Amino acid sequence: VSLGVADDLINNFKIEAEKIKTIYNFLNIEEILSLAKIPIESEYKYIFDNPVIMNIGRLEKQKGQQCLIRAFKELKKEVKDSKLVFLGIGGLESELKQIVRDLGLENEVYFLGWQKNPFKFLVNSKVFVSSSLREGLPGAILEAMACGLPIVSTDCKSGPREILAPKTDVKKEAIDIEYEEYGILTPVLNSEEFLKKAIIKVLTDNKLSEELRKKSLQRANDFAVSKIIKEWDSL
Repeated sequence: VSLGVADDLINNFKIEAEKIKTIYNFLNIEEILSLAKIPIESEYKYIFDNPVIMNIGRLEKQKGQQCLIRAFKELKKEVKDSKLVFLGIGGLESELKQIVRDLGLENEVYFLGWQKNPFKFLVNSKVFVSSSLREGLPGAILEAMACGLPIVSTDCKSGPREILAPKTDVKKEAIDIEYEEYGILTPVLNSEEFLKKAIIKVLTDNKLSEELRKKSLQRANDFAVSKIIKEWDSL
């Protein structure tokens, strides 16, 4: 599903490169945009009256959500009305909620569980953040882009760089914040400080935010089912 996964198969599993074809997962953009128009339930609507930082994924160690919560604690000092929302379930839910309590963020961080329609939440958010330590091809980033959200993501292996900075070397690893063609990449190591700075930039720089929204919509079209299916036909 990504060049990074292909590279892993070649170098660590000794599979011949000519036996591997990378085809990205596709987006059903029409369906996403249709579901995004459905109103948010009244029990959640008040949250989105504020600038919302959205994270979607299983609540597991590989998703790096502990770092995101700690980064959020610091960025609250500059963007005081911001909120952090998690969609998803997983084994770390109780641990993450304890971190939230320990940091005094009970009224600032929301765990909305698994949602059948995440798109109505995405379109009402200000930025999507992926804090993962590892991925294959992060579908949540693609779905957020289809909803026109600016993207901030750790430059983990693999996928985020291929999505946000397709003209760069897939083997490159960010050592500082990178403002790339379709989004912002941050280092995986010491991610809290870098995520904090990148998120603050998106939330406070309206021009950058609007540019990234347009870029997200543009890039999402590269993953439309009509384009990806041609690669399967070709294969």
